[in-house]
Amino acid sequence: MTTSINLRPDVYDILHRSYEETKLQEKATDILLQGVVSTLERYSREILTFKYGCGFQEFEQRWDNDAILGKHGYAVESDFIDWEMLEGEKQKLEFILNTISQIIIQL
Repeated sequence: MTTSINLRPDVYDILHRSYEETKLQEKATDILLQGVVSTLERYSREILTFKYGCGFQEFEQRWDNDAILGKHGYAVESDFIDWEMLEGEKQKLEFILNTISQIIIQL
C-alpha cells in the first residue's frame, strides 16, 4: 500500500526534475531518512552542551528530589525544559529511524 503526502509544488518539481519518476519515491525516502539522521545528530550535540555531570534521567530525578541547586533560576529551569524537549524529540526520531530502517530491510 502506498500513501501520499503533499509537497509544495515547487519542491515536488525540483525532486521530479532531479530524479527519474521510478526513482523519485526511493530518493524521497532517502532524503527523509537523511533529514531524520541529521536532526538526531544535531539534537545529540545540543544535549551534550548541558553540563550537569549526569544524563537527563538522573538530572530529572535530582530535580524531582530538589537536589539541583538553583533549580528555579532562569538558566537551570530553561536548561531543564530544553533538555527535556530535546530528549523527547530524540526518542521520537530514534523510533522513526529504527522503524523505517526495519521496514526497508524487509523489502
